[in-house]
Order: sequence, then C-alpha cells, then structure tokens
Amino acid sequence: MTVTIDGTTGVSLVQDGVVTAADLASTLDLTGKTVTLPAGTGGKVLQVVHAGFNTYNENSSSTFADSLLTANITPTSTSSKIMITSSANFQHFRGAGESIESETRLVRVLGGTTTELRLHNNNYYVQNHGPYALTYIGQDPYAYLDSPNTTSQITYKVQIRAIQANAIRYGYPGDGTNAGMDIILTEIAG
Repeated sequence: MTVTIDGTTGVSLVQDGVVTAADLASTLDLTGKTVTLPAGTGGKVLQVVHAGFNTYNENSSSTFADSLLTANITPTSTSSKIMITSSANFQHFRGAGESIESETRLVRVLGGTTTELRLHNNNYYVQNHGPYALTYIGQDPYAYLDSPNTTSQITYKVQIRAIQANAIRYGYPGDGTNAGMDIILTEIAG
C-alpha cells in the first residue's frame, strides 16, 4: 500500500518497517535551516585557523603594543567557543645590575573593542650579577577557551610591553637562528 503525504492532511502515525534504510540513504539538504541537537552533542570542531610567523618584533615602551602574533576567525554560531593556543619565545634585556620585567597579554578584538583575556608577567630579579648586561629568554605559551557570543569576525592577538627592560623581543629565537611563533584558533560547537 502506497501512502502519499502532500501537506493537505496530517500523519498521526508511521508504522514500524514503513521507512527503510534505503529511503534515508539520500543526502539531506539543510541549507538555510537551523538544526537543534539534543543536549550533550556539542563539542565538535567546526573550523581551525592557524597563523605562523618566522620572525620576531620588539617593543621598548611600557605601553602595550601588538606583537606579530595575530589571527582572525568568524564563528559560525553564537553558541560556539573558541580555543586559542599560541607559542612563542621571548627575550628581554636590561643594563648591568638591574632587574628586568615585561608583560604579555592575550586579547580579543571585536567591533573595535579590545578585551584582555589573559596576562603573563615575566619578572626576572637579580640582586647582584656584576657588571654584565642581563638577558633573559623564556617561553610564553597561551591556552584559553573563549565564549565570544558572536558570528562577527574576531581578532585574537598577543600584545607586549617592557616594564623594567630596555625592550622585549617577541618570537625571538633562543638559539639566534630560528625565530618564529604560532597561534591556532579552534571553533568548537557549543
């Protein structure tokens, strides 16, 4: 028996065995539609953005300035979360007999508004180290899960500043030859 559903009448019951796997084997086009998933089915990776830089830049000011480490992402849903991970070496230096300190921060830029997400203070104190200039090289990794609640383009970046230092060099190679830094943005379904 063939049943035709044309929208003029409702269907109160579809009996077991009427719809077969072959009936469901075609592609389901949901373009322009909203699909609501049951609770507990989020957490899937929707997109990944990577930006890598084979160089470094520096800031000698105590005011935050952009490092080269930056990437843009446009979330597909307002319920998405963005996982930001980044990796970079840095160097800061100062004259003999002085302590050194610098800061880096991970920020989100959305619609012209900059929001600080995480701050790293890189403080290196030396009481008496003689007449030699002080140089410190370290690593500055970030891992942060953001809930931006938008489908507009977002810029994530690391900013740098020298507090008690001649300068901070961000992305500076520890061995003097392999400069570089990376940032990865991963959109996760909410």
